[in-house]
This record gives sequence, structure tokens and C-alpha cells, in this order.
Amino acid sequence: MQRAVSDILFKGDVGSSRRIRHLVGETQKIDRLDRLFSTVLPDYLREYVHFACIDNGKVTVTTTNGIYATQIRMMQGDILDQLREQQDFAYAYQIVTKVRPQATASVSNPKALHISDKTARLLEQEAKLCDDQDIAAALAALASHGN
Repeated sequence: MQRAVSDILFKGDVGSSRRIRHLVGETQKIDRLDRLFSTVLPDYLREYVHFACIDNGKVTVTTTNGIYATQIRMMQGDILDQLREQQDFAYAYQIVTKVRPQATASVSNPKALHISDKTARLLEQEAKLCDDQDIAAALAALASHGN
């Protein structure tokens, strides 16, 4: 027996049901405003710039890096002119950009260092000739990774 998502979410006590409905409504509103905002952006920015909120005429957007944030700042006037044509953005007067880098996968197992025998011999020779003991030790350690 399949149940609708709304039945699962909104059954139960009235207080939590209202809060959930409010959250779902706000999420849908932000999604709608994000789609509206993206229509005034150049194609190459649509994937990287997203509407976050509007508060007292300040439109806050998030970008994945500083390059896109700078481009939004430079085009702010043109973007605002187009946004003001929309009822929801009629009183927008400023765009605030926040940089939120995309999460990247961390490298858990770095690749092992493999060097040729010839390179290992050269590193050993340099380690013997080096006056700085710390650098000599580092070169010797690198040389020990030879094939």
C-alpha cells in the first residue's frame, strides 16, 4: 500500500504539521525565486549562482567561487533592472554574493611515490653533498622510494 508523501509528513500533531507545511512552503518559494533569478543570468552562470533569500530589497545569492561572485557584482545593475520587472523582485536594490565552495572528495589514500633507480641514485648523491642536514635527510628519504 503506497501512501502519499503529504500523508506521511502531515499526519500527527497539529503543531508539527503546521511547521512542516510552513517549511515546505518556504522551500517551494525559494525554489520558485531561484528559477526566476536564474532566468536573468547569462547561461554560463546559471549552474553556479543560486538565489538564497531576499530581505528588505537585498537579494542574497550563493556562488561556487569568487570569480562568479565578481561577475555578479559587475553585472549587478543589469541583473537588478531585469529582476525588478518581476513582482517578487520589484523592490530589489542590491545583490549580495556569498561564496560557498562545492564540497570536493577528499583524498584518503594518496598514491605512493615511485621513482626510477637513476633518480634515486641522483637524490642520494645530492643528499651526501648537501650542507643542510634537514634537506639531506629529506633527499635521502625520497631516494629510499626508488624501485
